[in-house]
Amino acid sequence: MAPTVLLPPMRKTVLLSTTTVAEFVSKLAQIYTPDVLGTQPSVGPLHEEDDNALSATYDWADLSISNDSHELESPVEYPNVTLEHADIPPKIVLSDADRERLLSDEFERSYALRWLTGLIAHADEWIRRGEENGDNDKDVDQLQKQREGVIERASALLAACSGPSASGAVTRTFVFPLKITSPAQSTTASPSTVRILLKDDSLLSQDHTAVGLQTWGSAPILARLLAHSPQRFGLWPTPEEKNELRVLELGAGTGLLSILSWRLLQHRALSGHQLRQCLVLATDFHDSVLSNLESNIDLNRAHSQSVVPTVCIETRHLDWADCPHFSNQERFDVVLGADIIYEREHAQLIKAVVERTLKQPTRSNMSGGVFWLMYPLRHTHSAEIRMTEEVFGPVLEETTFSTNEEVVHWRLGVVEIQSLERRKGIGKGDDVSYRLLKIKWVKTS
Repeated sequence: MAPTVLLPPMRKTVLLSTTTVAEFVSKLAQIYTPDVLGTQPSVGPLHEEDDNALSATYDWADLSISNDSHELESPVEYPNVTLEHADIPPKIVLSDADRERLLSDEFERSYALRWLTGLIAHADEWIRRGEENGDNDKDVDQLQKQREGVIERASALLAACSGPSASGAVTRTFVFPLKITSPAQSTTASPSTVRILLKDDSLLSQDHTAVGLQTWGSAPILARLLAHSPQRFGLWPTPEEKNELRVLELGAGTGLLSILSWRLLQHRALSGHQLRQCLVLATDFHDSVLSNLESNIDLNRAHSQSVVPTVCIETRHLDWADCPHFSNQERFDVVLGADIIYEREHAQLIKAVVERTLKQPTRSNMSGGVFWLMYPLRHTHSAEIRMTEEVFGPVLEETTFSTNEEVVHWRLGVVEIQSLERRKGIGKGDDVSYRLLKIKWVKTS
């Protein structure tokens, strides 16, 4: 089992018993350093609930759509596994082929390293919780020594298997086929590609909470959709549409979606459409992430053959808990977010941010802006997925502003859902499926 599926979030890890955390460390040792720290303890299975939490309340899995059967697969039912109810990790017997696959998966490796780094960073809290709550009535001093021993083994494993991720950054090249349909003739233009260079920075030398230093699985999948159909996502304005566009990315991380949006609008301007002023604003919270993000933007500017000065890309620090108010003129036509909900409170924070940043419908722009949110369906984050469904609500009918309406009250609502399977070679090793939400302003009843 891959680390992305095996390991719980850190906020859950610090609540687990000594035995449970020790088993997780042993499982990682079994994968990454079998000759040094490898063990194969006999452990029991996880407990599973009967209901399907991923389609709770609104049965979103049944409402998925697909515009291209070749690119987008049917949704896969994903089991709900509740780690809070588990005492020990699931039994794993790794074949040589499985181990080789995991060893060659850099994303899985970086996820494991990040988890180990987080465990070490939260060592004091975990040890303190054990002292306060007790652990099978063990002597407190003995318990402290045992937990310190687990942290020492985690530190040794981190040093043993960190490899390239500890020594420096890795620059990746993403190539996306660009598929443009002419509005006039409804035919596909000559095929071309968009090439993006991204630096994934070292995790170990930075704040372990700065997960945006790495490119997560949802971003390349959403990026492929953007390049495949930029018209659908509002990134390919027609001559009849406005020549100004503002795009915002929340939790931009390494900047893949922002840089691709900028490149698409550059491509549109170079194809003859006069774009008077376009802005792509890539935002994040951590200084280390913003620094790497700016480096990636500069890297792609340097490798662009020509740059249209009226199509700009910028970065900005954004605290979701303290988002400024924007006038409707300053708001954004398109807001993007990929894999940005990994704590329960994130969904509500993000909704509040979008309410302040997404353009509302007006008589000159009757549809308003659109927020595209993509996230993976991970059983380790089922609570976060349920919270997302609760915050954004059921699927609603898309509405537009009518010129004969004097006053209209708006709220954010999901108007379209799309489920996608993980594509081979994209995303994390055991991600099964992803969910894409189209969220717009809808009239309140």
